[in-house]
Formats: sequence, structure tokens, C-alpha cells
Amino acid sequence: MNNLKKNFRRLDISEKVILIGAAIGALSVFLTWYKDLDKFNTGDSYIGITGPLYLAGLVFMVASISSFGLVMMSLLEKRKPQLPMKESFFHSMLAGVSLFMLVLSLSVFFHSKFGINITEKQMGIGMIMAFVGSGGVLIGSILNRRERQIHLTEDGHIEDRVKSGIGAREVRESMMDSLEEFTRSNEETTNEIDINGR
Repeated sequence: MNNLKKNFRRLDISEKVILIGAAIGALSVFLTWYKDLDKFNTGDSYIGITGPLYLAGLVFMVASISSFGLVMMSLLEKRKPQLPMKESFFHSMLAGVSLFMLVLSLSVFFHSKFGINITEKQMGIGMIMAFVGSGGVLIGSILNRRERQIHLTEDGHIEDRVKSGIGAREVRESMMDSLEEFTRSNEETTNEIDINGR
């Protein structure tokens, strides 16, 4: 448990945001997404994985669990699976799919032809949490890309400094060699003049 807390503190801010957002999203599918009331004061309510749009809820749940699982592997120091793209882009794609499923669900639930004699339609707490969770994953993925760019830039500066240091040393050594050769040739010329003069 202590190791888990330490590993959580070591996570980047972006990974923490993704982890929390994905957890909220995964939990939201078990809460009410939509409820309505008809003129007889009766109505229906659906959680994320029930109702006519249960498939959208299932896709949303899979996307949330995928993001949550990837960050949990870092937290538990497990080897991550190889992805066909950068992890930050993968999280962005999952967040995009999740948001699309939510918008699709809302467009159906709140369509005028959905339901009979409906007098009131409401978005449930689960739907609100789903939007918050997906937004968290999307924001976290954007932050993750920026953090990686900053790290790459810093590494580039270090590499440039190392290269410039090596170049300066080589130039210095070359100049010293040239100076020694020039001094040696001058000494030889002076000796020849002395010998000829004698």
C-alpha cells in the first residue's frame, strides 16, 4: 500500500488527471444517465449500460477502463503493451470516442420523438460524471504531450551543449598541433641558417 502511494506521487500530473478522469468515467456507467417523466407522472430512467443506447455505454466503459488500465500499469510498475501510437494520442483517441458516444446518447435521449407523452427530460448524475471523466482524460492527454515535448527539448539542449563542448576541444587540440608544427619548423629553419652561416 505504501509503495502504491509512493508510485502515485511519482506519476506526472497528466497521468494523475487521466487516472482520476478514467476512474470517474468507468464509475459513471453504473449511475443514471437519463430519466424522464410523462403526463401520468410515471417515467423511465437508464444507467449508462442499459436502455436503447446500452452499446454506447459499453463502448464508453471500455474506453474509460482502457485509459485507467494503462496508467495503473505505470502505478503498479507493470510492463505496458505495445501501442500502435504514442500513449498520449491513444488517450486522446479514447477520450474522443467517449465524448462522441455521450453526444450521440444525448442527441437520441433529448430528441422530440424519443418517448411518448413525455413532459420532462433530465440528464442524470451519471451523464454529468461521464462528461467530467472524459474531459479529464482529454485534458490529461494534452498535458502529457506537452510534458513529453518539454523533456525532449531539454534533452536536445543537453545534447547540443555536449556536441559543442566536443567541437571546441577538437579545435583547441588542432590549434595546439598547428602551433607546435609551426614552432618546430621555425627551429629547424633557424638551425639551418646557423649552420650555413658558419
